[in-house]
Order: sequence, then C-alpha cells, then structure tokens
Amino acid sequence: MNSDGSKTDESNDRWSSRLPIPLLSGAWALLGLAFVWLVWNTYNAYHVDNLIHARQIRTEALRGVIVHLDDASMMAARMVTVTGEQRWEERYQLLASAWVDALHEAQGLRPLVSDVAIMSFKAAAKRTGDMEKQSFALVQ
Repeated sequence: MNSDGSKTDESNDRWSSRLPIPLLSGAWALLGLAFVWLVWNTYNAYHVDNLIHARQIRTEALRGVIVHLDDASMMAARMVTVTGEQRWEERYQLLASAWVDALHEAQGLRPLVSDVAIMSFKAAAKRTGDMEKQSFALVQ
C-alpha cells in the first residue's frame, strides 16, 4: 500500500511542480501583449492629438486671414462705389479670389459638421458677392 501511495505522491509532486511554469509563462505573455497594446494606444492617441492640434492652429490662422480678406474686399468694394476707379475693382477681384481660396482651405480642415450650415454660409457669401458685383455694374 505504501508503494502505491508513494507513486501517487511522486506523480502529484511532478504535476504540481510543472503546472505553474506553463501557466506563469502564459500569464507573462498575456501581460506583455497587454503592455504592447497599451503603448501602441498611447502612441496613437499622442499622434492623433498632435494632428488635431495642428489643424486647430491652421484653422485659427485661416480664420484671421478670412476675416482680414473679407474686410479688405468690402473696403475695396466701397471704394469702387465712392470713387469709381478701376484699380479698386481690380483690388477687389484679387482679394475676393484670395478669400475664396482661404475659405476652401478652411472648409477642408473643418471637422465633420452639418452640411446645412456650410450650404447656408456659401449661399450668404454668394449673395454678398452678387450684391457687390451689382454695385460695380451700377457704378459703371
């Protein structure tokens, strides 16, 4: 009886000493994978945040350019109506084309928003441009 019991004890000792090693290596492998995933997510979040920050800075710069060009083109349009000189109309055309280019670049940088707001903005800009062209025609 002792001989059978001793064999059982020896086999239990062998399994108990071997069993934790594969489990421990598997746990380390999973821990390593979790660490790699965490590092990748951190890097990706940092990269995306930098891209968003750069787009916001460029958008703010374009906002200033758009406001400046809008004011300058309005002033040129007023000068055309007051003086009737051709040079102001040429300046207006130059400023208006630069304004449109800056506006298109800003729209390319914008996040996904409602297209209704963009369409109403485009309609207002077109209506303003039509009124300015009509004023040029009346001056001439």
